[in-house]
Amino acid sequence: MCNKKKSIKTKIGIIATPLILLFAYRVKVPLRDKLEYFVESLFTFTPLAFIFAILQRWFDANSLFAISLVGVLVTNGLVGGYFHYKKGTFDLPTFVKKNIEMIAYTFVVYYCLYVLHENIKETFSTNLFLALINVTSLLFPVSKICKNVFILSDGRHPPEFLMVKLYNFQKRGDLQEFFESKKD
Repeated sequence: MCNKKKSIKTKIGIIATPLILLFAYRVKVPLRDKLEYFVESLFTFTPLAFIFAILQRWFDANSLFAISLVGVLVTNGLVGGYFHYKKGTFDLPTFVKKNIEMIAYTFVVYYCLYVLHENIKETFSTNLFLALINVTSLLFPVSKICKNVFILSDGRHPPEFLMVKLYNFQKRGDLQEFFESKKD
């Protein structure tokens, strides 16, 4: 209910701001200028505020995932930078380019799959699909972190069985196999 009220307040704010500029009477501004400011703010501020409202609504519904993804992407940058520094292959322009590419790829794939999810009727399988989207989006940077740490630690951490599971999940996409533990 709180999110609905927040969403309504945001929409009212988006609509009201240009109107307040148009009808403000305490400031002596000619009507022609007010109309010009109104139209300009309507066509510049409103679309940005609309996009911000959509992103805010998505963040409210997915805050744990969003914070996790940002944290994982930052961690990937730090671990990857350290990895290449230790190997003597660190190059700042390449580092920045590769991290921007990873962020872009992650967000583009997440966005496309999320849009697909949003347009499917709500069922149990769509919830599983959303979980798969989230895991897949996190797995790209997480797998790179794990691979770098595995190499830096000379294969001591993370354990080799986890590296095999990560590799197999990336190859097959089977969540059940990834989380399943086999008893000998």
